[in-house]
Amino acid sequence: MPVRLLRRRYLAIRVEGEEAPSRDEIEALIRALASSGRVNPTFLRLIGYDSESRLGIVRCSHRSVDDVKVALSAVTDIFGKHATVRIFGVSGTIRALRRKRLQKISGKS
Repeated sequence: MPVRLLRRRYLAIRVEGEEAPSRDEIEALIRALASSGRVNPTFLRLIGYDSESRLGIVRCSHRSVDDVKVALSAVTDIFGKHATVRIFGVSGTIRALRRKRLQKISGKS
């Protein structure tokens, strides 16, 4: 009997707030979400984050996309810094996510 693999999804995020959190702070936030029990930790990982543009990519399983969206949207501060996380795109591949979402948002063409 074949094993059904979990498919991966990639979420484009933008961190909004007065001060830009570092990559380490965003990684710690993702780890905290995974260990909190609110989000299925399968595949949950920060793939990339640029603190200058405040854009990042989070990977999760296809079954936990909605839970990850809700958990990230509920964030109001990151280690004492007032910040919110906005999700503006979901894709099945990193390449498509970068092409469709991140270039348009960051102003690159």
